Formats: sequence, structure tokens, C-alpha cells
Amino acid sequence: MPGSAMKPRSNGVVLPGTAEAARDAALAKHKVDLYSDLTNLVILGVKKNEDDADIYDCLQTGRNGSKCPSSSSSSSSSSSSSSIKHPLAFLASRKKKTNMHTPTALHFHLTVASAASASSYEENEFVYQPLLNQQRDRELLDLLPDYLTEEICFPRGQAAKFYCKVVDSMSKKVEIEEDEDEMEGLEDGTEVEDVTGVTE
Repeated sequence: MPGSAMKPRSNGVVLPGTAEAARDAALAKHKVDLYSDLTNLVILGVKKNEDDADIYDCLQTGRNGSKCPSSSSSSSSSSSSSSIKHPLAFLASRKKKTNMHTPTALHFHLTVASAASASSYEENEFVYQPLLNQQRDRELLDLLPDYLTEEICFPRGQAAKFYCKVVDSMSKKVEIEEDEDEMEGLEDGTEVEDVTGVTE
């Protein structure tokens, strides 16, 4: 009998709340997965800083962005974001499991201040910190508005508006404009080099 088919023996002792905790964890994971499917936002992990603020490690996927490396070139990842060598390695494994197209993403940290630090729930401070690499993200840097390429702060009441801007930047269709001189040359019958490779 293969080892994978053997069930571990139970000593007959079940700790109180263990089953309920497992169900709650599974339900929480299902909620996060559904949210990710609906919004294309992947939360790799969360941790506390010295000010008791929550720092979320995020990937916003979409039409635009930086392509993830192949799963064969990335190290295996665990549930902790700190163990992921490349920030987009998670998407590579997800692509392999779901057979989806090569994913692209904007990697950023979103820090949410503790509730005790704000005068009201709506005024709770959010801090967006993009984690951009000049080489890996050069195409994304050309597409993002300037304010999404640097750290910005805003109150919780503006969080939905901020996220709409992120989604719009990651999903908008980029139109490729053809050079006027090149098109005139084609109309006149002039030979123009390197006109192949123009995509839709």
C-alpha cells in the first residue's frame, strides 16, 4: 500500500475547537479566493509593523503589468510572502494549476494604520508603496500614472476610489499608434523596413 494512501492513526483525543477552527480557516480561505477571482487582487501575506499597523503584500493582476517568471525558474513558495523569492512566482504556480494565460501584475504594499491611531474609522490612514523594479517593470512604468509609481497616503474613505484607479491602470487597453511617416511611406509604395510585428 502506498504511503500516500495510509491514514495517520488517531489517538482518539480531539482538542476542543479544533474542528471548528479548521472549518473557519477553510471558509476564510474560500472567501479570499472568491475575492481574488472577482477583483484580480492577490494578497500574498500580512504582517504587523512596529506601529501595530497591518502591512498587506499585494499583487494586482490585469491586462497590463509585469509578466511572471516561469514556474520552473522560481523557487517553491510557502504561505508566507517572505519565502517567495520572486514576487510574481505565486502567479506562475497559479497559471500552471488553472491553465490561464501568463499573468501580469503590479506588486505593492498597502499599510493600514491601527484603528487606535485615527480619530474615526473613515479617517484611518492607508499607505500605498509600489514595489517596482526598473528592469522588470519598465513597460508597466510607462503605463502607470505618476502617482501610482510613488508612495502615497490617503484616508480609508478614499480607499475605494484609489483601488478603482489601480484596476483601471492595470486593465485598460493600450492602443498602439502607428507612425505617420511610416504609414505615408506605405501608401506611396516606398519600402519601409521593420513593419512586421505590429499587434492588435
